[in-house]
Amino acid sequence: MMNQTALTIQRPTKITLDQIASLLCSSFEGVSYWANVDMAYTPTDAEMADYETYGDWAGFAFYMVNHPDFKLTLTDCEEEETHTLTLDTLKKGIKVMAKKYPRNFNDFINDNIDAHLGDVYLQCSVFGEVIYG
Repeated sequence: MMNQTALTIQRPTKITLDQIASLLCSSFEGVSYWANVDMAYTPTDAEMADYETYGDWAGFAFYMVNHPDFKLTLTDCEEEETHTLTLDTLKKGIKVMAKKYPRNFNDFINDNIDAHLGDVYLQCSVFGEVIYG
């Protein structure tokens, strides 16, 4: 059959901080049915206005992923557990999504980002897999 997979090719893909912030932004639209997200750090007023460092995300502390103290807490409403999101856990989530959910990863790479994709991404970041939805 011609529609069978003949081979899978992995290729290096560069992910920017802006892409991570954009995906994180969309994730908050998709996780409200299972989680609450809160800031666990407070940028200074000067940092909030630092467009050179934080780009278009300056002023939006939830998405300033390259801030040295960036940390969000996510409370799982189903299990009543709290998880910490850092830039490292967000990077891990992208790797998990690329490996376990390649269709979603391809949507991300092709800038086809929506709430569902954000939800998949955040669950990959927190749990290492999709467990809700």
